[in-house]
Amino acid sequence: MALRWYVVHAYSNFEHKVRDALEDRVKQLGLEHKFGKILVPTEEVVEVKNARQRKSDRKFFPGYVLVQMEMDEETWHLVREVPKVSDSSVARRTSRRRSPSAKPTPSSSGSRRARRSRSRRCSSSPARWSA
Repeated sequence: MALRWYVVHAYSNFEHKVRDALEDRVKQLGLEHKFGKILVPTEEVVEVKNARQRKSDRKFFPGYVLVQMEMDEETWHLVREVPKVSDSSVARRTSRRRSPSAKPTPSSSGSRRARRSRSRRCSSSPARWSA
């Protein structure tokens, strides 16, 4: 099975901790072959305060972590059990009638293209994905 991208909903301002905890758990369980990149989408922003320029990182999808993985029971439960991951751990496009234990669908390439073009229109600096 191929690695696909999934969007994990994390508590706000805990995205980096979720990424680190997920990477640690993957290493502990020896599942590196089922996981690819784990990214927190950020961009570098230049702020001017008191006539001084200061560079800082800004999250442009706050509360979300992007995970490239092979979806099966083991990996799905591993992601859901990471601390600071919300109950609807892996974002999915489903109706409300579907059970919460239903498996998530991977992010489509069309939605990724739309997000990329939207982020290019909204920011003057290039976006980057912190790994």
